[in-house]
Amino acid sequence: MLKRVLRLTIKRRALPQFKGLLKYVNYRDYQLFAKRFRKYLFTKIGSYEKISSYVVSEYSPRTFRPHFHILFFFDSDEVAENIRQAVFQS
Repeated sequence: MLKRVLRLTIKRRALPQFKGLLKYVNYRDYQLFAKRFRKYLFTKIGSYEKISSYVVSEYSPRTFRPHFHILFFFDSDEVAENIRQAVFQS
């Protein structure tokens, strides 16, 4: 099982035990985000709507920080009204 390495900061200083470790993209992070996202929408809307997504991961060019870009595709007006809050809550 792969371990996820987090860069934790306290008062703008990296924790010494994580110094020199490489950060990497972990697809499991997106899977857990998607699960929380769909669960939040279900609680707000009351039904599961079909939502497709296109996910791309990359490393920032300057700091090599791993992150995701996500496009959501859906046909529901209820999802459109609640998507911003669902992303923030997830």
